[in-house]
Amino acid sequence: KGISAIEMAADAITHMELGRIDECTTANIGIIRGGEARNVVCESCYLEGECRSIYEERVLAQRDAMTRALEIAAERFGGTVELDWRLDYPGILYTEDMPLIESLRRAAAAAGLDFKLASSGGGADANVLGQKGALAITLGTGMANYHSLDEYISVKDLNDMARYAEAIIDEYANNFPA
Repeated sequence: KGISAIEMAADAITHMELGRIDECTTANIGIIRGGEARNVVCESCYLEGECRSIYEERVLAQRDAMTRALEIAAERFGGTVELDWRLDYPGILYTEDMPLIESLRRAAAAAGLDFKLASSGGGADANVLGQKGALAITLGTGMANYHSLDEYISVKDLNDMARYAEAIIDEYANNFPA
């Protein structure tokens, strides 16, 4: 019918706010597939993306905004859209006064390291384990330029993390009897 699914998808993406939305919310379209030949109007296009936040209301608002952009583009071009959203990385948020954080702070001090509680906005095993009731947290390793071709971690930071891991084990062995 001359309706280009690729053009429709491109229009939807240009009307989405992507990247770092705020200090704890991100969104991205990372996979686009469509078309079978250079001289044929593409009848379907597959997009895969995500949105994340440590706050449920923010991730739901971002999801709804991305959905609206797709639906409006479909209407504008005379096409249709099928959506399948799933929760991969539920938000987790810890506060300074929680016992887990206090024990990690003591372990850092014992290892001679500075401690800083920060929110990454990322998706990790800790998010999934937290949803299942575990007190799981992602520890920063000193890695720099992550998710890029210039990603690295220094030997010093690796050694610091090894000392920190040992101190965490000592902290739990000494303060949480069996």
